[in-house]
Amino acid sequence: MNYHSLTIFIIGLALQQTPSNAADITLGGDAVMDCDATLDGQILSGDADKLRTIAIEKGWRGISNWLTQRGKTICLNSPGGSFLEGIKIADVIVEFGLKTAIGSEKLCESACSIAFMAGGLWGPEDLYFTNRRLHPRGRLGFHAPGIVVPEGDYNSKSVAEAYEVAIQSTREILKFRRDRPDRIPEDLLIEMLGTPPSDMFYIDTVTKAVMWKIEITPVGNPSFDRREAAINACSNGAGWMEPNPSFAGRDFIRGVERKDGKITVLGPTGGFLGEGTYGCNVVYGKDSSGEFVVSMDFPSGTAPLIKDFEKVYLFAPDLPLAELPLRRDWSAKQIIEYLAGTLPPARPAVYEATVLRPSVAIAPPAQGAPGASIPAFATEADEVSMALDRDTRREVQRRLSLIGFDTKGVDGALGPNSRAAIQAWQQSNGFPVSGYLNQAQKIALFSDSQEPYGEWKKKQARTPKKRRVKVCQRGPLGLLVNCRTEWR
Repeated sequence: MNYHSLTIFIIGLALQQTPSNAADITLGGDAVMDCDATLDGQILSGDADKLRTIAIEKGWRGISNWLTQRGKTICLNSPGGSFLEGIKIADVIVEFGLKTAIGSEKLCESACSIAFMAGGLWGPEDLYFTNRRLHPRGRLGFHAPGIVVPEGDYNSKSVAEAYEVAIQSTREILKFRRDRPDRIPEDLLIEMLGTPPSDMFYIDTVTKAVMWKIEITPVGNPSFDRREAAINACSNGAGWMEPNPSFAGRDFIRGVERKDGKITVLGPTGGFLGEGTYGCNVVYGKDSSGEFVVSMDFPSGTAPLIKDFEKVYLFAPDLPLAELPLRRDWSAKQIIEYLAGTLPPARPAVYEATVLRPSVAIAPPAQGAPGASIPAFATEADEVSMALDRDTRREVQRRLSLIGFDTKGVDGALGPNSRAAIQAWQQSNGFPVSGYLNQAQKIALFSDSQEPYGEWKKKQARTPKKRRVKVCQRGPLGLLVNCRTEWR
C-alpha cells in the first residue's frame, strides 16, 4: 500500500478532531438510574484521575458489597474518546466497586462502553460481581479501536504513532478481559473487534442484553399471553448461562404447583442448555435472606441450575429494547400469578412521552385518534357518584385480591388496605394513581378479573351453603342454657 492509499484508508476509518475539553464528572444525576455521579462528554486523558479523586473525597472506598447490594453508581453519557483512558476509568470503577448505568436518551459508545462493562460490586473472597444497568431508551455501542490522526497531519510519523496507539488500545482491552473474563464476554469481544470504527455494534435487543449480562431497567408489564411469556423466560434464562443455547422442545405450560407458600410454574421437561438434559420452571419462593423472589429453575437428572429472574426475560429475545414498555413493575408475586394464569396480562400501555427509539422520537397519537386520550385521574367524588353498595364494594375487594392485589379482607369497607390495593392495580395498569375508582376504571377492573372471578363464583356454587343455627345445652330441669349461634 503506498502512502497516498494509506492516507485514504485512515480517512476511511472516520478520523476525528481531538476535542479541547475532557468529560465533566459531577455528583448526582438521573434518579431513575440511582446515579451518585455522572460522567458527561468526550473521554480524554485525566478523566480517570478525576473520577478517582471524587471517589476518594466522598469515601466510596470499601463500601461496595455484593451481599447487601450496597455501592455507588456512576452514570455514563459519552460518545467515546480515548480507549486507553476508557480502560483507566474502567480500572477505577473496579477499584472502588462502582455500579454503572446508562439513562434514558443517554449514550455510551466506543471507549465509554469499556468503562461501562467494568461496573460491579465486590463480594466475599475478593470476588467481583458485574452490575451494569441500561435504560431501554439508552444506547450502548461497541467498535474496535481505530487510527485517529490529527486533521491535516498525515505524515508518516503521525500515522505510525496513531497506529501504535490503536494497537496498544487493543492490547489493553485484551489484558482488561484476561484479568476478569466476565467484564467483556468473549462473544461480545469478537463482535467489538469485528466492528470498524466507522460503524457501531449496539446492544439493542433483549437477547443481546441477556447474553452479555447487562440488566435492563426499568421494564414494564407484558400485555400478551402467559404461555408466550413462559417461552421467553426459559429461552432468555438459558441464554444468560449459555449463549445461543439449543432447544429440543417447547411444550409450555405443563401445570402449576403451590406448596408451603412456594409457587412453581412447570415448563418443559427438557430441551434447554445443551443436549436436552435440562427442563425449565419458573419458581416463586424464599431466597437465602428469607425474601420472596422469582427465579429460573433448570432441573436435570443431576443438580438443578438456579438463575435469578429478571423482568426483561418475559419478553421475546429478538424484541428491540426501544419497544419495551416502561410502566411500573409488578411485584414478584404478581409476576408468578400472571405466569400461573390467575393474573391477566397488563392492559396495553397508552402513549408514553418518554418512549423513544435511539435518535428517533415517536410522535404522540393525533388528537382524537384511538388510544390518544390519557386516562382520567379518579377522585373520591368520582367514586361517591357511582353509589357503590356494600355488595359491590365487597366484589371490588374480591376481584382485586383474585388478581394479586390483596385487600387484606373482603368486608365491603374500602379502608387503607383496599386503597393501597387499588393504587397498586392502577399503577400496574397505567392509570393515574389515586386509590379511588371512577366508572371507566371499575369497568376495566371487572374486565381484567372476569376469568378468576368467574372461577371463584363457580367454586362457591359447588360449596354447600352454611346457615346460622342456634346451639344450646339442656339443663337439669330441661331448660335450654348456654345458647349460641353458629354457622353450619
